[in-house]
Amino acid sequence: MNFSIDEIDKLNYNQLIGIVEETNRPPGGIKTILHFINYSNIKNNSKILEIGTSTGFTAIEIAKRIDCEIVAIDINKDSLKIAEDRAKKYDVHDKIKFSQENAMNLSFEDEEFNFVFSGNILSYIPEREKALKEYMRVLKPGGVLFAVPMYYKKIPSDVFFEKICNALKMEITVDTENYWNNFFNVKSLDKFLAEKYEFDYIKNKEIQNFVDEIFEYHNNEIKKK
Repeated sequence: MNFSIDEIDKLNYNQLIGIVEETNRPPGGIKTILHFINYSNIKNNSKILEIGTSTGFTAIEIAKRIDCEIVAIDINKDSLKIAEDRAKKYDVHDKIKFSQENAMNLSFEDEEFNFVFSGNILSYIPEREKALKEYMRVLKPGGVLFAVPMYYKKIPSDVFFEKICNALKMEITVDTENYWNNFFNVKSLDKFLAEKYEFDYIKNKEIQNFVDEIFEYHNNEIKKK
């Protein structure tokens, strides 16, 4: 893929992930995935739908541990290509079907899945209520929705939040714990597990080192070509 500086500058967060091949984990990373596996009573004949798989981390980690059918969707075809390659690398590609889908308008049948796993993707979906209805539509009776939303404990300043939106190139909202509690408080859902975690504080120097590593890797790739 060849991009000019101007083209790269216009790409949003989700598009950039596909280009830099970043491993996009759900909030909590592998611990969250292990919680999902340990608390959800997943069986070998279960069918799991992962919303917003990005580059495939969650689907692959589940497939490594459980012999069941997994469908992992994302709206970004570049990220899905990386996900497919990684699934082959870990020899779990036969357990996962990657598909380009819009979470607000899923192509699947009613009551098709035993489990729906949704990381923080809802934060980036324009019509969240519509997406949630789709999640519920494709879930079997007694199925499990495992959602991992993020929220602010302290409301950020307008200036800081504007910088976040500009960096992501996406319109997002300042969500709170109460917001998500109310959002998932619907008649067809019965909450059985809720746990809270905080993100670790990462110093600016560590962030810069991480960014430098990504650029160094891709500069080397460009030179090789």
